Amino acid sequence: MATTRWRSIAFGVASAAATTLIGGPLQSGSRFAAVAAERPATSAVGDVARESEDQPTGDIALRDVLALALARSPELAAFGWRVRAADAGVVQAGLLPNPSLDASTQDVGVPSRLEGQAEFTLELGQLIELGGKRAARIEQASRGRELAAWDYEVARIDVLARASQAFVTVLVAQQQLDLAEENVQLAQNVVDAVATRVRAGSTPTAELTKAEVARASARVERDGVRRALDVARRQLAATWGSTEARFRRARGDLERITPLPSFASVAARLDRSPDLGRWTTELLERRAAIDLEKSRTVPDVTARGGYRRLFDPGVNTFVVGLSVPLPIFDRNQGAIAAAESRLSQAREDANAARVRLSAALGDAYQSVATAGEQIATLRSDVIPGAREAFATLNAGYRAGRFSYLEVLDAQRTLIGARVQYVRALGDYHRSLTAVERLLGEPLQRDDPSAPAAGEE
Repeated sequence: MATTRWRSIAFGVASAAATTLIGGPLQSGSRFAAVAAERPATSAVGDVARESEDQPTGDIALRDVLALALARSPELAAFGWRVRAADAGVVQAGLLPNPSLDASTQDVGVPSRLEGQAEFTLELGQLIELGGKRAARIEQASRGRELAAWDYEVARIDVLARASQAFVTVLVAQQQLDLAEENVQLAQNVVDAVATRVRAGSTPTAELTKAEVARASARVERDGVRRALDVARRQLAATWGSTEARFRRARGDLERITPLPSFASVAARLDRSPDLGRWTTELLERRAAIDLEKSRTVPDVTARGGYRRLFDPGVNTFVVGLSVPLPIFDRNQGAIAAAESRLSQAREDANAARVRLSAALGDAYQSVATAGEQIATLRSDVIPGAREAFATLNAGYRAGRFSYLEVLDAQRTLIGARVQYVRALGDYHRSLTAVERLLGEPLQRDDPSAPAAGEE
């Protein structure tokens, strides 16, 4: 089905889109491993977001939605510029200090009877960094670039997950509208049956009025579902940066349910989540910051050399010198302590993130399991029984064996069961997408080359 979600489709879609979005193909093993590559998301995100403004106008499948979201998401465009800024930071960190040029004159305009002589000095100075400061700066900036790439990858997965969930919401709303239309038709059929009995004199007119009220109520409910579908369509279009939904219909099969792995096997894969993986780079960046601050405890040397002209005797001389600050009072103690505290904070934040993600994964997994059980019960027991009961009571009512209230109650039970079934399907797929979002990879390792079901 099209709602196999981004878990299988995104292998092909995200890899192709990432070639454009991050300047190179994803690394092997997982589509979320791109952040480990040497070349992170940089050059083309802003350009891709400004490509053709053509919007899909026909039926749209999940593959189309994911491709559009990756290519045109305003959020990803902004993250692309952030990664480019981090790249520029690495370049800046590797630059050497600029040399300095000093020019000065002395005793210019002093009367000849006074001691002293006019002189002119031209001096070139260069700061020589010691203690590995330049290498430490480059290391910290490089870790910052890797961290920006991780954050870009997390944002990309967020976009995929939101687009998938928005797509499921549209599919659910479409099916709810179909059910609402059927409900209106069922109500009309009941009105016709009651009207026939009223004309035959076997049913009071009040029952016809009740049937017409039920039909009007069904129409009101249908109109509400139609408005909800319009909202869902606009929200789906917003995932690729559009303010209006021009596509005709979302195409997918909500009723395809895949076996759910054990929670232990799912939880064991949480360590591969980009939300946790980024913290490894975060800790390395904080350690690099400590190394940089420690390198600053080593004084830098400024070397100077130049030319001096003594005007009175007309002598040219050379001058040389060294300047070294004495680290007596300021040995960068405060900055080192602050960097070490930030490292400790990052460790605690990483632990908190792990606990938070584990709890969220447990909740999402339980939601998937609960929705799956509801779907199985509704599909095998509730809906077939409600459908059979309604058909029996409706036929019996036409034959005069049952009352209108019994038919109406059976009709409401059938409609309610079918609505509950569609709602459970939506909950199942949205919760499964939430699980995959937390893992950062597909729950089921489907063949990425296989076409998604429902996209024939």
